[in-house]
Amino acid sequence: MSPKLLVLSFMLLSIPLNEGLANAALSTSDRPQASASGQESRPSTLQPTRISLKFRLPRKGAPNVGVVGGATRGQCTTGKTPLMALIPSNRLGLTTETHPTFFLYVPETKATSAELVLKDIKNKDVYRTKVALTGVPGVVSVKLPQNAPALEVDKYYRWYFSMACQPDDRLEDVFVGAWVQRVAPDASLANSLRRARQRDLPRLYAENGIWHDSLAALALLREANPKDTRLAGSWRELLRSVGLNQVSEEPLVAGRTNR
Repeated sequence: MSPKLLVLSFMLLSIPLNEGLANAALSTSDRPQASASGQESRPSTLQPTRISLKFRLPRKGAPNVGVVGGATRGQCTTGKTPLMALIPSNRLGLTTETHPTFFLYVPETKATSAELVLKDIKNKDVYRTKVALTGVPGVVSVKLPQNAPALEVDKYYRWYFSMACQPDDRLEDVFVGAWVQRVAPDASLANSLRRARQRDLPRLYAENGIWHDSLAALALLREANPKDTRLAGSWRELLRSVGLNQVSEEPLVAGRTNR
């Protein structure tokens, strides 16, 4: 190899990757791959892979009104980890959806049913529904159904998830709760969301502090690609970025209630 070619090769190997592009891109290239015969081959479907995800906590927090509360270990649950809402430390999750999806870690339990309750900032019931439990520990998603009242933009709501440990005595319920607020995306984000591929949605929402939508978009990708370990890594990174290390390795429980 001539000296000029050696210099050129060294220069090409020395060019650093653009850090922003590396974070936004997936590890698998979208470009056609050459087969052993030398001809280009295109995959039938583009498989979502590693997505770098760190949640950007918004400046706003939960309103200083009342107490939402957290779960304690009751006699109807086992294991070291209690019932837990998958929510940032400020106890407020933003969404752009009229009917968002809530995620919880549900431990192994003797309870066969639970209840999702949505209240307004004045503690008035907006909606409540029963949720069936399988007893299998893991992350459960509960979508606010379409027959529930739509969340209004900029209004705060409290949501609770309670497990009926003793159906005849609801005072023994184990419950968790948090705040949710629907926001309208600004023009820049709205334009990005319209143009984005499905695999880009978790990152876009996370970078803009929209927790529920980021988690839901990533969960859909994982459901569609259950054997993709890189998506599982993205899930762990997203949960750990808000301090949910304790449940970041827990499996997604198959099936969704209230869909």
